[in-house]
Amino acid sequence: MEKTDAIVVLGHRLLPDDTPSEDLKRRIAKAVELWRETDAPVILLCGGLTEGRHRTEAEVMKEMLTESGVPEEIIQLEDKSRITLENMVNAYDILGPDKRVAIVSSDYHMDMAMTDSRSAGLDAYPVGAYTPDREYAEKMRAMLAHFEERLVEMRAQGMTDREIIQKCMEHFHPKDFENARRSVFSIGEMMEMQSALLEKYKDRWEHLTPEAGRNHLLWMICEIGEVIDIIKKNGDKPSCTDPALRAHLIEEMADVLMFYNDVLLCYGITEEELKKTYVEKFHKNLSRW
Repeated sequence: MEKTDAIVVLGHRLLPDDTPSEDLKRRIAKAVELWRETDAPVILLCGGLTEGRHRTEAEVMKEMLTESGVPEEIIQLEDKSRITLENMVNAYDILGPDKRVAIVSSDYHMDMAMTDSRSAGLDAYPVGAYTPDREYAEKMRAMLAHFEERLVEMRAQGMTDREIIQKCMEHFHPKDFENARRSVFSIGEMMEMQSALLEKYKDRWEHLTPEAGRNHLLWMICEIGEVIDIIKKNGDKPSCTDPALRAHLIEEMADVLMFYNDVLLCYGITEEELKKTYVEKFHKNLSRW
């Protein structure tokens, strides 16, 4: 077994009710297994507060570790970071360059994790938690590779890791974070929620593959029909002003958006791709007439 001075466990976005995702459960299980094998004196848990959540990933992971029998005194929290590169830079600040570190994350995340750990200066080796759904794992690996390519481009421009983190935070977490959390509900967040539902019900729901896309398009159209029925039966103004009708209308529109995000996931359309095309279409429409 390789010398291990510390185990660094990378967080994963919590579910909307602040409970751990299946990915996070597998990461923690792998970390416990590794700790029992290595008797590492430190386990550093990396993961801060993400938008729409009320607990940090590190806090939730600590509870999971202690419930698994890991002594609380060897657990350290890095509860400020929100992206992998920030995980690594903050871990380096806590652990320094002289410790041999095991990085624990999902198997699909390890390429990015190791690239970012090397950039941050950590002396690290990878320990990936196996993801049973290989189709999901490959989709996530491709998405993370695309994001890492952008980080490589920023490094090539001479930006330091801390500057890159700041740039990412400005994009993903505006300075007015508290107001943004209350007012912004992004397509990306909806897609994450749909992915969480799919993970939870993977044995009961069909996988979101291109072949399944047609079904989800049809179901989305059915939900649009439900919205139309409410307005048709009750009238335009009452559907907006009557509290019960309005609540029903919004619920059915939420169903439409859920299937819409299913369709995006089926066809592998990312939030960035959608935004780019939407903005281009917006400017094209501005000058159409």
